[in-house]
Amino acid sequence: MSSTNRGYYSIIEYCPDPSRFEAPFFARTQISKGPVRPSQDRRPAALGVQDWEFVEVQNAALEARLSRQDDEFHELKDFETFVAKRASAFRMTPPRSVKVADPAEELNGLLRRLVGSPAETRRTAEKIVSVELKNRFQAAGVDQRLQSNVSVHPPFLPKPVKVPFAFQNGKLNLIEPVQFEGISPSAVFHRASIHAVQGQFLADYIDPKLGQLGLIVVGKFAPEQEEERNSALAVFKRHNVPMHTFSSLEPLIEEIRSFAHD
Repeated sequence: MSSTNRGYYSIIEYCPDPSRFEAPFFARTQISKGPVRPSQDRRPAALGVQDWEFVEVQNAALEARLSRQDDEFHELKDFETFVAKRASAFRMTPPRSVKVADPAEELNGLLRRLVGSPAETRRTAEKIVSVELKNRFQAAGVDQRLQSNVSVHPPFLPKPVKVPFAFQNGKLNLIEPVQFEGISPSAVFHRASIHAVQGQFLADYIDPKLGQLGLIVVGKFAPEQEEERNSALAVFKRHNVPMHTFSSLEPLIEEIRSFAHD
């Protein structure tokens, strides 16, 4: 029979107007050292116009602070003091106790009950970065040169590769936005590896209808994720998959503007 310990959790709430205690934002955390992965916003209309890109950066910064591998939250009172001093739009509920046998298991259970499943969280994140990339292409005036919602299924991959954008320049370049913001360095490496191997397989496959294929990744990183960005870049380079970032899209935009054709 496994023993249980007392643990504590807090819900991170995004509340731009303190008079409306609404909570569409949450993040995973725990006092003991462990994974901290924020879910994406649901952006209700009641919150009005927000700078969502800035909000997401704040969200990632708070996550990084909570996941620091030091003794800042060595005792419960330290965490309570941190929570009480929060004065930004990201607020935290007072710590609530919970019986814990397996911290990771309990963390996942809390997230499912309070926020949603990890799969739902990831789908929401993917949708957000796709919309942001679409807006950037439209602002640059290259959206008309792109194909939308392209799907291809090489026989050696377990499921189809579906991307929101693609362009032809002698081969069909599949543009895949990938969310790296708000995940741990090991998760960044793992996610980059999956997409890099996928890109290599696509490059070796000639589709009967679409012809020769290539993968271009556009990664979304928080400003403080410089090491993670470099790690992902090295992984993609090793597999000959070009990677751009949302903060440096101009080379990709210029490539589309100059070379994309029907």
